Amino acid sequence: MVTGIVSVLSDYLQRQMRRAKMDASDLAQKSGVPESTLRPILRGSTRQPDLLTLKQIAGPLGISFESLCRAVVELPPDAEEAMPEPNEARRELLEIFDGLGPDAQRRALNGFKELFGP
Repeated sequence: MVTGIVSVLSDYLQRQMRRAKMDASDLAQKSGVPESTLRPILRGSTRQPDLLTLKQIAGPLGISFESLCRAVVELPPDAEEAMPEPNEARRELLEIFDGLGPDAQRRALNGFKELFGP
């Protein structure tokens, strides 16, 4: 199940929205992401958030896409219990990746290479 990572992502985005004093409507308008796409991500009910969508969301929140990715992967020690075990997290990431089509997999790999190097 991918709920652990998606839940951590949802919590992080909501914290960033509070910091930026934005609600979902504001973020949708400023990011260009339809509110109907944004709300499931914020609720943690989306199965596979699109990387391009997350990149669009990051800018208006005043964070980089890299920061968003790192925040989801590298949690502070006090939030560690919200994150699944490493093997479970790896399985969840692979499950998301396997659910992508070939073009989306290629884009995801290129995005990770840009973020973390070859």
